[in-house]
Amino acid sequence: NELAALNEQLKHHMGIIMKCTLPSAKYGKLLLATPPDSRYPYVYPRDTSCAVQLFRRLAGSHNNYEVADQAFEIMKSMAAFMKDCLSTYGCWGQRYSTEGDDKSIYRQEDNVAHGISIICNYLLTANYLKKDIENLEDYLQSVNSALHYSMKNSYTKELNLFYSTTSVHESSMEEGYTCWVNFSYLYAFSLACEVASQLDDNGTISRDHLSFRKQFLYSVSELFMSGNRYVRRIDRKSTRLNSSHMSESRMPSSA
Repeated sequence: NELAALNEQLKHHMGIIMKCTLPSAKYGKLLLATPPDSRYPYVYPRDTSCAVQLFRRLAGSHNNYEVADQAFEIMKSMAAFMKDCLSTYGCWGQRYSTEGDDKSIYRQEDNVAHGISIICNYLLTANYLKKDIENLEDYLQSVNSALHYSMKNSYTKELNLFYSTTSVHESSMEEGYTCWVNFSYLYAFSLACEVASQLDDNGTISRDHLSFRKQFLYSVSELFMSGNRYVRRIDRKSTRLNSSHMSESRMPSSA
């Protein structure tokens, strides 16, 4: 039947993912960007966040996928790893060793958003499955610290957007207010709001951060639209740029 066929496909793809994991005595299985003996044997918040979004769908599905438990355990491991890797400033870098050492080469501000999303997706999934969450308050503190860092260090109040240095690629041509980075932050703030409503009885996550999401949603939805499509980037002069870095339009000065 269809579910059996889907389970086989999911097991196949999970098998590929598992080849990129490494056992950890402290965390369980850590998800790397490549197999441990390949080119990038590091934990990347970007890669992990994408995988964790899939794991949440698998673990929380009513279809009871055969890989559901496996998906949840990796999600749990990665959330704990990210919690412990949070810097004293409240941010995450580009990549980490399996011991949690920051091995970043490039500055990529969106990794703060990805770290928040990894932790929040785990917390929401665990809560949905009625699983015990160890050190819940530590997770909530990590989310709040990262939200605070992002607002203080990457957010531009005048545009109501988050600024980034390299965005998706490692090039100064990526610098500015990118669609990628700002949607990453919108996703992170949205998840944080869900976590606060379901799990944060003590109000650990600042209500200022939570109320920010509504006005930010408007900016992301409006400022990146040009005609009937999204533009890739807005530079410091408020010029909208498409994927080939050509100017498309100037934002109204009131924006």
